[in-house]
Amino acid sequence: MREPGEPSSDQPLDQSLELPLEQQIADLRVRLQMQRQLIAIKLIRRPGKRRFRYPRSTVMRFLMRHPTMTLNLLTRMATLLVNATVLRPRKPPHERTEEEQEKA
Repeated sequence: MREPGEPSSDQPLDQSLELPLEQQIADLRVRLQMQRQLIAIKLIRRPGKRRFRYPRSTVMRFLMRHPTMTLNLLTRMATLLVNATVLRPRKPPHERTEEEQEKA
């Protein structure tokens, strides 16, 4: 097993310090590029699957599994909101003030 201070590469610490700084930078760039390629390979989506990953939220999973119910729920909420703002309930005649009765 490696000790916390040891380098992770196959080269011993003495050999890596002997290399010029430009060579160390080039080696690190190569290792970084290899890691990026591995990550890219792991992230490639398979052709038969959906374009996006499944949502993490339980509520969003439920809504994605039931699109008809989701659309119905959104329609009802929008209708309720529109009715609440457009069709405000009117007070009965005995509760209206004199100004409200004149306007009506």
